[in-house]
Order: sequence, then C-alpha cells, then structure tokens
Amino acid sequence: MMRLLRPLLAWWRGISIRMQLMLGMAASLALCVSLLAWQQLRTQSELLRAQHLAQARDLAGALAVSAAPWVMADDLAGMQEVIASVAQASEVRYAMLVSLQGRVMAHSQAGHTGRFMSDAASRALLAQPARVQIVAASETFTDMAAPVMAGARQLGWARVGMGNEAVQRGVEQARTQALWMLLLALLLGGVVAVLIADGLTRGLQRLVDALDQVSLGQRGFRLGAQRHNELGRLGEGFDSMLGALERRETESLATGAALAESEQRFRALFELAAVGVAQTDAQGRVERVNQRCAQILGGSQADLCGKAWRELADPQDLARLQPQLEALREGQIHEFETEARFVRADGTTIWLSLTVASMGAEGVPAPGIVTVIQDISSRRAAEEKLRQAASVFESTSEAIMLTDAQARIVAVNPAFTQISGYAEAEVLGRNPRLMQSGRQSPGFYRELWTSLLHTGRWHGEIWNRRKSGEIFPAWVTLSVVKNERGEVTNYVSVLNDLSLMREAQQQLDYLSGHDALTSLPNRTVFREGLQQAIERARRDGRVLAMIFVDLDRFKNVNDTLGHPLGDELLRSASQRLRALLPPTTLLARLGGDEFGLVLDDDASVHGCLACAQRLLLDFERAFHIGGHALVVTLSLGISLFPEDASDADTLVRHAERAMYEAKTKGRNAYQFFEPGLAAGVLERLMMETALRGAAGRGELRLHFQPQIDLRSGALAGVEALVRWQHPQLGLVSPAQFIALAEEVGLISEIGDWVLQQACAQMVAWEAQGLRVPRIAVNLSVQQIEDPQHMARVAQALAHSGLAGARLELEVTESLIMRQPEQAQRHLQELLSLGVEFAIDDFGTGHSSLAYLRRLPLHRLKIDQSFVRDIGEDSGGEAIVHAVIALARALGLHTVAEGVEQPHQAEFLRHAGCDTVQGYHFGRPMPAAQLIERWLDAPARAPSDAAPAAPPGP
Repeated sequence: MMRLLRPLLAWWRGISIRMQLMLGMAASLALCVSLLAWQQLRTQSELLRAQHLAQARDLAGALAVSAAPWVMADDLAGMQEVIASVAQASEVRYAMLVSLQGRVMAHSQAGHTGRFMSDAASRALLAQPARVQIVAASETFTDMAAPVMAGARQLGWARVGMGNEAVQRGVEQARTQALWMLLLALLLGGVVAVLIADGLTRGLQRLVDALDQVSLGQRGFRLGAQRHNELGRLGEGFDSMLGALERRETESLATGAALAESEQRFRALFELAAVGVAQTDAQGRVERVNQRCAQILGGSQADLCGKAWRELADPQDLARLQPQLEALREGQIHEFETEARFVRADGTTIWLSLTVASMGAEGVPAPGIVTVIQDISSRRAAEEKLRQAASVFESTSEAIMLTDAQARIVAVNPAFTQISGYAEAEVLGRNPRLMQSGRQSPGFYRELWTSLLHTGRWHGEIWNRRKSGEIFPAWVTLSVVKNERGEVTNYVSVLNDLSLMREAQQQLDYLSGHDALTSLPNRTVFREGLQQAIERARRDGRVLAMIFVDLDRFKNVNDTLGHPLGDELLRSASQRLRALLPPTTLLARLGGDEFGLVLDDDASVHGCLACAQRLLLDFERAFHIGGHALVVTLSLGISLFPEDASDADTLVRHAERAMYEAKTKGRNAYQFFEPGLAAGVLERLMMETALRGAAGRGELRLHFQPQIDLRSGALAGVEALVRWQHPQLGLVSPAQFIALAEEVGLISEIGDWVLQQACAQMVAWEAQGLRVPRIAVNLSVQQIEDPQHMARVAQALAHSGLAGARLELEVTESLIMRQPEQAQRHLQELLSLGVEFAIDDFGTGHSSLAYLRRLPLHRLKIDQSFVRDIGEDSGGEAIVHAVIALARALGLHTVAEGVEQPHQAEFLRHAGCDTVQGYHFGRPMPAAQLIERWLDAPARAPSDAAPAAPPGP
C-alpha cells in the first residue's frame, strides 16, 4: 500500500498550494454533497416504504373492522361487498378474509373462496397473536393481515396484498433528483474552489517573492500597496518590520502585555459564554468547563473536571459518537458537529448540540479537544410533537380538513379524499360548502357558526355529500385556531364517516340482546325480563322461580371433539330446552354452557320440582351430533322470589350458587337455594379465580418425597408433588385445590408445569452432584385424553436433557379403567419415549387383572389405606401380601406409600416390597432440602433401611 501511495504523495507535495486548495476543496465539497444526496435519497425511500406499509395496515384494519359483522353472521355476500370496496384502492392486488383454521371465507378473486391457505407464511399467521401482522414483504409486494374481532373474540384474519410499484417509482425519481443535485453542486463547488484558491494564494506568492529579495540582502525592497484584507495587512506589517527593527524589543513587550490582556478577556468570555464550553485531553477526560456547561449538565465545575465524556454520554449514543471522536484524536478530521443525548447529574436525559474541534493543527493528532454544547431538548421535543402530529394527520382514519381564516381549504389528509371522493387538488382553495347535502337548513349553519365563533369549538352530526353525489352522515368536530394576538388564522374540521356504523346498527341492535350461537336472549335481556317478571309478581303477590341450568362436563366435549361440535351441542341443547318449556317461559343463554329460565306461571315448589325433573329426565337422552351419541346431563340451581331474593341480580346469584352445590353432589341433580350455600360457593369461586394463572405468576411449588430402596436403604427415586404458595393463604395443600383444578379444566396446565419443572430439577440435581435414579409425576384424566400430551412430554424431556427412562408417570387404577382402550393406546405411545409407568392407589379400584397384563406397567403402588392397617388389621396385611405376590407374578416392582411407622417398614421389608415412601422416611420437601439430606449420604445396610424417626417435615 505504501509503495502505491508514495508516488501520489510525491506528486501532491510537488504541486502548488493553489492547486492543493482547489483539489482539496473540490473533493471535500463532492464528499459532503454526496453524503447529503445519499442521506436525502435514503430518507425519502424509507418514508415512501413507511407510507406504503401504513396504507397496507390501514386497509387491512379497515377490512377487519368492516367485515366483522358479516363474518359473525357468516354472510358471504356481505363479506364480498366489503372486500370489493377495499380491492378498489390503488395498488391492491387482492383482499381476503381467512378463518382461524386457514379457510378463505371470501376473496376479491372469487375462485379462491373456500380454499385453505397452505403456504408457510399463512400457516405461521394462524399461530400469531391477534394484532396487525406483516405476512410477507418484499421490494415489490406487501401482504398485511389484521385480526377480525368480535369484542375479545377473534373471528379470523383480514389480509390485503399490495404492490410496491409506486414506492419503486418514487425511489427512482428521488435517485434522479439526487444525481442532478450532485452534478450541479460539483459544478458550482469547482468554480468557488478556483476563486477562493486564487484569492488566498495570490498575496502569498507576492510575499514569497519579497522574502526571496530580503534573503538576498535587498533591505530596501517593499511590497507596496496590497488589497485591504489579511494579506494586505501582512504586507504592510512586513514593510514596517524592515524599517523598524530597532523598535522590536519595545514592540515585543507591548505585544506581551496585549497577549496577557487577550488571555484575560478569553478567560472572561470562556466563563461568561452563553453556550457551554468544555476542554478535554486527547483521551476525552474533562480538564475544565465553564459555568454554562456545568448548568446544562447539572453539576458543579469541580465535579465535572476529571470525568470522561463517556461517563456523561447516553450509552445508546456513545457507540455512534465513538468513531468520530477516534477520527478527531488521530487527526483524520479537525472538527465535527452532531446531536446526542447526555445524562445529567440528577439522572435525567437531555439532548445536546455538540460542536467538537481539535485544539491542534489539522492533520495531526489532537493534543486536546474543545466542545461547545447547547441544550436542544426543547427543540427536539417540539420536533417530535410536529412529527407525531404529521403522522397522525396522514395516517388517521378520520377525515381532516384545514382552512384559512376565510374558510378556504388549505390542506386535507388522505382519509378526507377516501371518504369524500375528492382529490386534494380538487378542493384546495375552495369553500367546504361544496360538500353540503342540502338536508340542513341555513338556520342550522348560522347556529353552527355562532357557536363556533363564540366558544371556539363545535361538534355534531352533519349530512354531507360525496363527489359521487351520495349523501352520508358524518360526525364533525370543528375547532378555531388563533395566533398569539387572538386573531383567527385557521379552522380545523375532523370528520368521522357514520355510514358504516349506521349500516351495522341494525345487526348490532339484534346481537346486543341475543346470543349469536343459539339465538336465545343473552344475559342482559334476561336480567331485564327477570326484573320485569319480579315487578309483576310483586304487584300480583305471586311467587316466581329462577332456574340456573349448567351442562355437566361440557368442557370435555370441547377438549376432545373440538369447538365446532361443542357449538352444535349447545345449539341442540338450547333447542331441546326451548321445546321442553312453555312458549311464554323466558329462556336465555347466560354464557358458556350456562342457561337461565324464569318460571312465572307455576313457580310453586311442586311446579319447580316438576320442571326440574322433566329437564333432567329428557337430557338423559343422547344427542346425535357429527356421528357421535353424546349424553350431557344437567345441574340445576333454583331460587325463589320473594323467599330467596327481592331483585334480579341476587336471584340469579343465589340460583347459580345452588347449581354449584348440585354439581358437588355428583351432577345430574337439582338444588334449591339455602342461605348456607352462599359462603361455600363464594369461597370456591375465590379459590377458582386465584388458581387461574397461578403457574404463570410463579405461585406453584414442587416438593419431593423420597422413595427408599428397602434392600439397600439408598435413594431409589422421588415423587414430585405440587404445592400452591398463595400470597394470602400461604402454602395450600393439594387436597384443597387439585379437585377444583380438575373440575374447572386447569389440571392439564398444572400437570404440564409439574412435568417441565420435575425434569429440569432432575438435571439440576445431577449438576450439583446428586443423581436421583428416577422421578415420579402424576397424570390426570385430562392429560390422558389430550392428543397433544405426548408432544409435551417429549418437549419436556428434550428441553431438560433428561433420559426418558428416569421419568415415571403415575396413573390411578380408576383413571385407567375409565377408558381402558384409550389409556392403553396413550401409554403405548408414551412408551416410545422411554418413560416408565406406575399404577397408583392399586387395590382401591375395580380393574381387570387380565387387562392390567396388557398395559406397559413397571411398578404397582400399594395404597396407603392398606399400609395403615399393618399391625392393626390382618385383612389389610393379607391384601399387602397379595398385591406384592401379584406384582412379582406380573414382573412388576412394588412401591408402598404412606409408611409412617417403623413396624410398617419392617413388615414390608420381610414381605418382599421393593420400595417405600412416607413420613417415616421423609416428608415432601423442597429441592434444596432434599439435596442437603441425600448429597454424599452413605449407603446403608438393609438393617438400617428404616430410620428410627422421620428426617424432618
């Protein structure tokens, strides 16, 4: 590289200063203009692309909002009409509505309707949360998707595909403009460089000639008159110097005094300057600052001295400043200007304008650095507000129109052109009355202007006319803009198109009072009807009954057969309820699988019983839906007016509490409200509410109960048991919440959490030096019935790195026999992962021994009820012997649970039991306590297998 540079450097040094100046200035100007043109091109390109994405996002959002009612109604014609209006927008290639299953519900190209989207981007979209998404984006095309929502429920996706041709044309136009600007600037810069170089070097050349004459001894040589600039003054001084050498000393002293005075003035100016000034060494450490700099940075001058700039700069901007500072220190640049954030002494962040310059000559490493700073936080905040205002103006869906004081239109936003049909050029300079529909009288507009001029603001509904002649309703807000002298300068109009809202109003009126799935009245209408029935009953002195109906185990239908079939079951159930009741009976869907009905004509206890028994009996008949025969029983809660409550809300609440009591009695039953039910149901409701999301909030804990090998006394494994650390209730036993979790459908979520944590803990113990042979985790019926359960087990093993053979899944005897064929298939699938299985609470159910032989079991767990009888009941001891013998015959190991006494352990050891667990060997304990107990614990002989006392709680 140096071999190539040497000729270039030699040439550079050989040319004149004039030529160096011209070339250097021309090159610098070319670089600056190139950077400016490049930056302008880049900014304009990004702006065009951002505007394109915003347009696509707006169109997708508008399509999602407009199509929501039609999607809910499954109205293909309505959906096609909305899509057609969106597809007319410029550069829209297609628009479509896609269901949550990927089926195209409606498409701007009719041939695609009904198809399923199978590309990777569409499949990925279906897994995304309900917010606006970019499905695909390239230089020539953008696919934007927005969720179609009905309240909090997502109905599908609205997608709009747009071409980017306008963006490409805009970028090409910007590139051409930048090139012409660059060529023009280079031409003008070359001319300026020649003129400046000539003006700077002409006088210098004469001075060089004079020095040559003086060096030859010609003291009488004079430069003569020069131009009245710096070089002219230098020539005059040179002439004076030759004629007054004898005054050198005197002048030198005078010059010294002048320099001292100048330094004094500099110090005063430095301290009193209106801008902040800081002087740092070459490494960026502050040597001194003036008062203004200390005020800006919020510290004292003494506190700032000695600090490095990097300690004061915001970390996000320091990386951007560092390359420029390094170039300044090395002499590559002499100064630069920038804007950056700094952190004040009080911790607040401010924006500063920085002018940073080297204290040395150009081209040499900087011996020190001077920085001039100005606080521009207010300016940046104002610029951000302007940018936000401009963004809102351009992107809002509301039409905005700005007029001058004479009511001439001076600006409109894109939404105005879309709503009104007028292009911006068609309305600029015209009066807004061009949109008047004629529906409002002149008196209406006089009152409008009177209110606007008096209060500065007016809002109301106006009928306007589009360019097409169509009349539409709009909600208009008018505001007056005044200057600092209180004079009106502008009027601002914000217009919302109400036509779509009016079109949807009829549908909304119906949906607001009826359930979309069953067409029954909803909770709101039911409450109003119930309150009216109460008023009639109060006036007539009659009794009234409210029956709260809940479908038993309806969630299992949704989880196993899918929501579409569940919805069909809800429709069939509502139709059967309607058919079983008199036509005048108020029946409503209160939410989910809950219904409410009001007995007004015959609300006696006998009438309520007859109605409840009729409903329960008829619902024992199966529903035939989708090739399935489904039997869904009812739980009924009954409350009476005026005996149980005197208002609608309390009557419903008491009936609901009675329904929950019916569920606790085994379901398929009815229950009249009693005052004692309120507290128990309220406690259950509070417990259910707190339990939801407990895993996500980090409230669940795992405790581990040791399982001991009776032959060696060594740790054979642990059983993972979940506990709930409630913020107010403390550590809640599983007996208090596991049954509730199973009932409300939370047991799968809790079970998955236990599985993940248990596998991770096994690996953590091993990293700490404790190898636990296996860990047992309980399975629930909902997990067995979940088709995704195997995938979650595989995921837990893969994420933790635990070998499948060290994970034991426990299933109860009653759970297996509930659906034996399904349980067998599921266990066989899990067996492929290498996991082992144990049957829990063996002997308490009604399992078939022939069927147990077909299951891939490894261990039988003897129920603690039999272990508790050891030493007290010979029948219990005989059962224990029989279970151990049966396990041996089937080639299975035995685990006895609930061992709390030494004699129980001794009996089990002599009976041939393999493994035991219970309070005698260790209570369930946290992971840290277990490792303290068993890490480096010596193996014990069989005689020591049963300790004299439990190791701790």
